[in-house]
Amino acid sequence: MAGFVEFHLLKGPVAEDHTLYSSHTTWVDKAAFEAWTKSEEFRRAHARADNKTGESLYLGHPKFEGFEVILSERKSSAAA
Repeated sequence: MAGFVEFHLLKGPVAEDHTLYSSHTTWVDKAAFEAWTKSEEFRRAHARADNKTGESLYLGHPKFEGFEVILSERKSSAAA
């Protein structure tokens, strides 16, 4: 998708009945992200979010939590 920078899938704590996951994407700007949310690619990627024909991937309806970058720092060298 135009404006896409990177994706991270984070695995959190494992409980008896579920494992917590969080996805994190970075976009060049908010407009690029919003365009993706209205795209066919977005619909296909999230088709199982409310799966009524089989077992859902979620305990409940997924909740979007968006964040805006206010500070970003990067190590100048990957070797350390």
